[in-house]
Amino acid sequence: MKKHSKALFILVFAVFVLSAACSSPKPLSPAPNNSTIQAEPIDISQAAYVGSQTCTSCHGSTIMDSFNKTTHAALFKAAAHYPGLNLNQTITVYDDGNKNKPVKLDITLTQPEINGIMADRHLVASLKPGTGFTSDRLGLYRIADLAQENNAWKLTPAIEKDYDKNGTKDWGVRNYGDCATCHSPGLAAQALQAPGSNKLTGGMSCETCHGPGSVHAATGSPAAIAVNEDSCYICHAGGEKPANLTPKQSCLECHNPHGNARGLMFKEDTLSCESCHESGNSDPHHAVLKTH
Repeated sequence: MKKHSKALFILVFAVFVLSAACSSPKPLSPAPNNSTIQAEPIDISQAAYVGSQTCTSCHGSTIMDSFNKTTHAALFKAAAHYPGLNLNQTITVYDDGNKNKPVKLDITLTQPEINGIMADRHLVASLKPGTGFTSDRLGLYRIADLAQENNAWKLTPAIEKDYDKNGTKDWGVRNYGDCATCHSPGLAAQALQAPGSNKLTGGMSCETCHGPGSVHAATGSPAAIAVNEDSCYICHAGGEKPANLTPKQSCLECHNPHGNARGLMFKEDTLSCESCHESGNSDPHHAVLKTH
């Protein structure tokens, strides 16, 4: 009996000690100077372009289908999108940027150098230095403009001048490289031979706004991709946030760059400028639009 009482006493005492240990507050170690846990830095300086198909392989095609309905996606298209446009012809053009001695070139409009059409207005081609055209920094030229007649498209000169001084106007081309950065960023990247840029479309695509995606595709890390409105300012505000936006305002308050049914990139189909700004008031984008 005494043995049992002694064992019971030891058991009760052990439980009491353990309970006291669990209920007693543990001393806190001093907080480090930076108490926020920092993620490991990710080096994206050497990231390469992987193309939108790689993006949709993880994120699905829904975002891309929605984006394709926006004005951004329609900014630069292949000539095949224009019914009645006759590309089965050869035109003789002069390099308007070469003021001292304009070089002329015969261009067949079905050749691979024809890149596409910007904003339903300009036929763009890559004309490398070997052709004698050297005035554009990226080798990109507006070789023709488009006009629409009777629901069909036809080509007109980008500029007309009497380059050879024979009394008749010739077909000139205009430099396009400075325009391409915003209007055809995929084409600009290809002209600069950025790593992986051969996988890009000529116009806008996922990596136009989100940056080269190879590191993000390999790691899945959100830190390896751009996800804010800063990319909007590159083209729409000269690289800086417009002064007429408060620190708390951003493009993404009203706009969804991945699109909506109307293609105007408002977050909701029912949203418009007049939803917040009375008709007749100054344009909320006035400072943004005056970028050219």
